[in-house]
Amino acid sequence: MTLAELAAAMPPAGHDLETLALWLSMAREAGIALQDAQEQIDTQDGEQSWRFTVPRVALDAAQLASIDWEL
Repeated sequence: MTLAELAAAMPPAGHDLETLALWLSMAREAGIALQDAQEQIDTQDGEQSWRFTVPRVALDAAQLASIDWEL
């Protein structure tokens, strides 16, 4: 799923800038290439609406499984 597809599949308050940054970090850690294209993700925090423009990347479960989680 791309980040926008993943965000759309979550509840409206289920993602924010921190979540998007984590997803991008996960992709980078797994060696998933960022595409040249960008996509926009809209979210809302109470009355405040936010639109984030992020690189287009498709997260792949098999590639993400290789991440060495430092929790």
